[in-house]
Amino acid sequence: MTGAQIVIFATFLVFLIAFTVGIRWAYKQTSDEVDKQKQVRDRLILENQQQKEMIESLKKDFEQFISGDEMAWIKAQAEDARVRLQATSQMDDEQLNAWIDEKVQQDLMFCDPELDLKTMAQRLGITQKRLRNFIKDSKYDRLYDYLTDKRILYACKLLKENPNWTIEAVSKDVGFVSRTTFQEAFKKYIDITPARYRAQSN
Repeated sequence: MTGAQIVIFATFLVFLIAFTVGIRWAYKQTSDEVDKQKQVRDRLILENQQQKEMIESLKKDFEQFISGDEMAWIKAQAEDARVRLQATSQMDDEQLNAWIDEKVQQDLMFCDPELDLKTMAQRLGITQKRLRNFIKDSKYDRLYDYLTDKRILYACKLLKENPNWTIEAVSKDVGFVSRTTFQEAFKKYIDITPARYRAQSN
């Protein structure tokens, strides 16, 4: 074998060894990656199972914590919400608007000073979009204006029926955060102060 052939053979042998080592290294890397993915998958399955067990445990604890009457009340509320959602979804716009206005007055929702669009929609069991449409279809520009109108009308009723109540007590009962705000709104809607309205009504 000549010197040139020896060099070629040696080069080929080195290449073959390097190629074999490379293949083995790549296989090991792939195998390690597969093992890592399997470990991640197994961990996720375990965590998911643990979460399910924790939820079931919390449900059992919750059921044991509350009384039978309270559980019955919660179930009744859930059923009422389901029925209400089903009923309102079948109403046309005019029927829904009338129902919303009646429900707000019946439940005195406007007396909650922190009532906003989201909370009101949740209590009514309708979407915020449908509630926005109700306001849009009404004579009011904003939910605040609608609630203020209901509060003032209810304040008039309380002022007539409760002559011993202070103006501040009436303002808080109908949902105003301060007496000053109440008096300003009352005068804007009724054209006279609450005190004068009471005096004229009795």
